[in-house]
Amino acid sequence: MSRRSGVAPVGHLELKPNGCWYIVVRTKSGYKGINTRMKDKAGARCVLEKFLDEERRKIEERRDAIPLAKVWAQYEGASGSGGRGGRMNRRKRSAWFEFAEWMQIAHPEADDAAKVTADMANGYMNRYREKHAASTCNNIRKFLVSMFNALLRDGIVHANPWLHVRRFPKDSFPRRELSAAEIGKVLFEADAAGGEWHSLMAVGLYTGLRLGDCCTLVWRDVDLERRIIQVVPGKTKRYSGRRPVTIPIHPRLARVFERTPADGRTGYVLGGMAAMYLNHYSTLEDGIRKIFNAAGIETSIMIEGRSRPTPYATFHSLRHSFVSFAANSGVPIAIVQSIVGHRSTAMTRHYYHAGEEALRKAVDAIPDFENCRVARKAPHAAAPGPHPARPLGERMKEAANLFGEGVITEDEFNALRRRILESA
Repeated sequence: MSRRSGVAPVGHLELKPNGCWYIVVRTKSGYKGINTRMKDKAGARCVLEKFLDEERRKIEERRDAIPLAKVWAQYEGASGSGGRGGRMNRRKRSAWFEFAEWMQIAHPEADDAAKVTADMANGYMNRYREKHAASTCNNIRKFLVSMFNALLRDGIVHANPWLHVRRFPKDSFPRRELSAAEIGKVLFEADAAGGEWHSLMAVGLYTGLRLGDCCTLVWRDVDLERRIIQVVPGKTKRYSGRRPVTIPIHPRLARVFERTPADGRTGYVLGGMAAMYLNHYSTLEDGIRKIFNAAGIETSIMIEGRSRPTPYATFHSLRHSFVSFAANSGVPIAIVQSIVGHRSTAMTRHYYHAGEEALRKAVDAIPDFENCRVARKAPHAAAPGPHPARPLGERMKEAANLFGEGVITEDEFNALRRRILESA
């Protein structure tokens, strides 16, 4: 996108020592002052508005109209705006052309990017909201805001209508976890599908990694000798300082990895899935959906207020299942958080679906307080004998659980450990 001379003019008023108000505007070489010859600020402000209106009119006359259908090609070619390739760029491209097609039908008179108004932008987002979740709509709005900011900087438009589009309140519908029986069926159907489908499902189940990280896992991140995987999650590497997560390799997953000969452990662990994820994502999604359907798992449901089915059980359900199985097995939430790479235990709890049996055990563990009443001690009753101390391991485990649940801080945890050891 070639840099235009049509950047929207900006100016302000300054009072000079001679008592007159000056219009100060920025130019390519610096700042320029224009004498309004007015000593009254209100009058000077009127002069400023007329000056800016005239500058905008001149810019509009110089501006080359760019049809909406051609805006993407210009945007993609701009340095730092587009052209990065990959699945995300394809999604942005698709989002733009979907908007351009809607404009052609709903507002054929606005065939130029500069003619898009805030009312048109709001109308499009309200229509888009009928078929998509709030989070999807907000992501599209965020992209269109950034795209029009780039067009504004290059003088192709003189205002950004998307800044006036409201964000939709969140209404996310989480993917459900899978039961042990359902996971068994998924693995069976994945094995029947052939290729790398079974290996992909196994990686997702035993690591809790997201689909993209499973498909693009490379052998240099897999240490079979130490039985660990250290990988930087693609979703969090932008704000985590590229901090990797460390995942112990489950014995079953180790057998999957060991099927590949030692001299073949280079590049992607699942080369076919990596190619599909990077170049044919819809084919990958269709393959996963067919496996889930063959296993008798409903992958989408209808939600009131939405005009099309909402994903319910997807590959991401394996991540939910990983968190739930780990938490229900007694692994502290803080440890699960570290493995899956969540920034907070609150996010991990969002993924945690407590099973009925685990809930029942938790409730049954609460003492019967009605039977724990202590009779009032007689005035001269003999002092009771010492209570038998609980085992050291039991008290240490209780302290670890309190720290893992975030009830106590790390310093408090260390102090509690010292007291337990000193009392042993």
